[in-house]
Amino acid sequence: MTDAEVLDHVRIRAALEDYYAAVDLRDREFLIACFTEDAIATYQCGTPDENTTKGASVIADSLLGIAGKMVNSTHGVSNITIRIDGTRAQSTTFSVIQANTGEKIIERGLRYDDEMVRQGNVWKIAVRRHRALWQRIADSAPIGLVTRPG
Repeated sequence: MTDAEVLDHVRIRAALEDYYAAVDLRDREFLIACFTEDAIATYQCGTPDENTTKGASVIADSLLGIAGKMVNSTHGVSNITIRIDGTRAQSTTFSVIQANTGEKIIERGLRYDDEMVRQGNVWKIAVRRHRALWQRIADSAPIGLVTRPG
């Protein structure tokens, strides 16, 4: 792999990680910057049905509307594969989200299949497909250290 290819891989991974940070921080402008202006995103949220949205700001508003129902969330990226072809790339990312509703913790295994485009030195998501792979729900508990009885 050439130095330029390594740099593209690093920039793509950074762009994908920026997306997760933007959602967890509930930062609209940061989130919009992750997508091309005419991006298309298909998400499977809450049900097996899929919802497709078009345009970076519409995608951001839709995601933040869902995220706004949670007290907080944390995305953890497990692995990313990247295939670059000039100024376009395809990536597959597996991640886990833990979302706190206040009463419940929802943990979901997710898969993201993305088509990325390079705009100057910046990689952005042009087409995204999000799928839920598994889910579990647990009761939420107050934040504090767990202590042993006695």
